[in-house]
Amino acid sequence: MRIETVTTEVAFAALRPAWADLADRMAASSVFLCFDWFAAAWAWQRPDADLRIHCAHDDTANAPILPSIATRDRMA
Repeated sequence: MRIETVTTEVAFAALRPAWADLADRMAASSVFLCFDWFAAAWAWQRPDADLRIHCAHDDTANAPILPSIATRDRMA
């Protein structure tokens, strides 16, 4: 298994199909699991943060995706 950290808008957008597949396979559904919700949250935070989405991959499938952002110090 390898871990990839996505930090660009292009790579983030490319995760949409895998993200949707994972959300569809979850036992409990939630709007907070969908790609579009995180894309909206990211659009709101973009001016003050850096994108960080951690993805686990193996040879056969995508494993969980952990979306996060790293906020920048506004005082810097």
